[in-house]
Amino acid sequence: MRINDNTVGFDVYFVPSAQEQENYNMGSGDFQYYDGCSGKNYASYSGTCHDVTKNSGLLIAVPDELNVPLTKFDVWLYEKSG
Repeated sequence: MRINDNTVGFDVYFVPSAQEQENYNMGSGDFQYYDGCSGKNYASYSGTCHDVTKNSGLLIAVPDELNVPLTKFDVWLYEKSG
């Protein structure tokens, strides 16, 4: 995953359910994500997550103010079974 605005960073979390976005939005820092499947303040992020369940999702948090009028994210997700 990468962002086309190299002056800001994004946070990324692989979360077990859509409910975790609501928990994240509450701002208490009390939300769940998979260990080893997160990063803060990245312009580019790559990783491998293990034992991810069916209802999981990718949560990407970006700053409120960006320098590029149309900010683009490139995301590649691959599923490996077995």
